[in-house]
Amino acid sequence: MKLLQVEATNFASYNTISFSFIDTGLCLIKGDTGSGKSTLCDVVPWILYGITAKDGAADDVISWQNKEGTSGILTLEAFNQIITITRVRSKQKGNDLYFTTDNSESIRGKDIPDTQMMINSLLGSPDTYLTGSYLSEFSKTASFFTANAKNRRLILEQLVDTKYADNIKDKTTELKKQHKLELDKQSTNYKAYIEKIEDTKENIAEYAKNNDAFDKIKKDTIIRAQNNMANFNKTRSEEIINNRQKLVEYEDEIWLAGVQLTELSTQQHTCTHCGAIKDSDIRTNIETLKYKVANLTGKKESIQKKLADLKLANNPYTQQVDSAMNMTNVYEDSIDKELAKLDKYTEYAVRAKELLNKQIEAINDSDVLITACLEYRRLLISNIVSFVQDNTNALLSEHFDAEIKMTLEADGPDKLTAALFKDDNACVYAQLSKGQRQLLKLCFGISVMKAVRNSSGRDYNTLFLDEALDGLDDKLKVKSYGLLEKLALDYENILVVEHSSALKERFLNQYLVTLENGVSNINAQS
Repeated sequence: MKLLQVEATNFASYNTISFSFIDTGLCLIKGDTGSGKSTLCDVVPWILYGITAKDGAADDVISWQNKEGTSGILTLEAFNQIITITRVRSKQKGNDLYFTTDNSESIRGKDIPDTQMMINSLLGSPDTYLTGSYLSEFSKTASFFTANAKNRRLILEQLVDTKYADNIKDKTTELKKQHKLELDKQSTNYKAYIEKIEDTKENIAEYAKNNDAFDKIKKDTIIRAQNNMANFNKTRSEEIINNRQKLVEYEDEIWLAGVQLTELSTQQHTCTHCGAIKDSDIRTNIETLKYKVANLTGKKESIQKKLADLKLANNPYTQQVDSAMNMTNVYEDSIDKELAKLDKYTEYAVRAKELLNKQIEAINDSDVLITACLEYRRLLISNIVSFVQDNTNALLSEHFDAEIKMTLEADGPDKLTAALFKDDNACVYAQLSKGQRQLLKLCFGISVMKAVRNSSGRDYNTLFLDEALDGLDDKLKVKSYGLLEKLALDYENILVVEHSSALKERFLNQYLVTLENGVSNINAQS
């Protein structure tokens, strides 16, 4: 990401700013306190991300002297194309943000936040840019040694692109939740099929027991029905014989009564005039015999009908015998049906078990992948921690006689412990002098900038060091210039905001910032 040109109007104390980064090299930004030197460092991040290098808001730079609003245009080269970004903040004209690529038409999102997301996607996050390009008292790296262990780690994590590992871990964790839900479902199904299998086995055992007893049951049923049929036939035969005997008796009585009636009829004397029997006793006996014959005839007919019914009557137990003889073993069919159920439930249980095992395997695989992501993430952070530690100590040793050293160690999953040594003796940050602390922050900040370049895949060609040497004596500032010269071999532009007169003669490129009537101006000096 190569800065080319920046222009702004009504930006803080500047009516206009126009600054070219082409061939700026290692240069000094000098001027009186309050003249607007640090403001120059704010223009680029303000246009890029709507914030200042001090993490100020977009409206913080609107000129208090001009009510027309603030605007800025930044031209840079990235990904082999020229990109121009324009930002406007104005109460009268409204806010705006758009960009072009290689003279394309203006590109805007649906709103300013959406456009900002497009720029971030193209050029990287503001945190990465500021950490990789800026060093001042407001930089996050400047507060590293006074932050707690957890916040230290958060600072260094900005140097590492852990999004790939974090994204995989988060998606795998979500997928693991789905696998657990499916595992619970298949576990429930498997248990249900196992219960059905056990119930079916009990049914088969019960039907098998009944099947074993079926032949005896059938034989007993046939014998019982045959006995009932024989008893019925015997009872019917006996009734027929008895009724035939009664029939003979009734016929004999009728014949005898007929004979007696004939004898009485020959003895009777009738009246010649009316035909009535004169002898009343004979007449009574004849009537009695006639009644007896009629009564016996009725009984005879009743017996005859009963005999006819007995002859025609079917033995009801004959059907029972037939039914018993034709009894089918229903238990065999029931056993077959239950065996079919058992096969089906067993198949379902096997499938459920397979799905269950797949979910368990998937969960185990998820755990392995999550662990791998965490380990990969740890290694990324560990590598960057080692680089920052080693490079900081190397800079301290090469340029400042290694009076101070530091060690960094990851302590647990979210903490980073920093240990300091002065002349090989352990010490704490507060024990260091202001100059020593500034020296440590300078070397550490530069190491962090290099780490951003190495790990983020983004090469920022311009560094801003805003009073990063403040607190160093002239001797250490002169030594620091050697560090800056070496740093200039890796970066095209290094803008150093500094008051020290000891360094003024060493910078070939210098810019003077002046403040007249509350308005800042910047001009190049030879």
